[in-house]
Amino acid sequence: MLATKRKFNGFVSIITIVILLIVGSVIILTSYQINTDSFITNKNINAYFKSRTVAQSCMEIALNKLKINNSYSGNEQIQIGSDSCSIELITGTGNTNRLVKVNSNILETNYSIEALVLEINPKIIFDYYIDGAD
Repeated sequence: MLATKRKFNGFVSIITIVILLIVGSVIILTSYQINTDSFITNKNINAYFKSRTVAQSCMEIALNKLKINNSYSGNEQIQIGSDSCSIELITGTGNTNRLVKVNSNILETNYSIEALVLEINPKIIFDYYIDGAD
């Protein structure tokens, strides 16, 4: 009777250890998955802000070129550091009613800005400026 009780206690101990190992493994794998998802989310957020910043810089360049030369038509790629953006073909002519669109794509994150410029000189007056237009 005493030998049977000892074998039973040993069996319970082994089963308890196996259950604890399984639970511990599940906790570790879940933590790893959460950390991986957080890393991907942070990478996407960083790409969004970088793409936005590059597009905003591109819009500033396009507006400055328009201010210097109101016959500027856009339709070019601009290199900003190691990234680039594009200024689409600017519609309209002269000093008024010019539609300017720019976009950037950083790590597959696209960001666009669109502005309708009512007047370029002596100062830029916008009808609208859509930051994040797609």
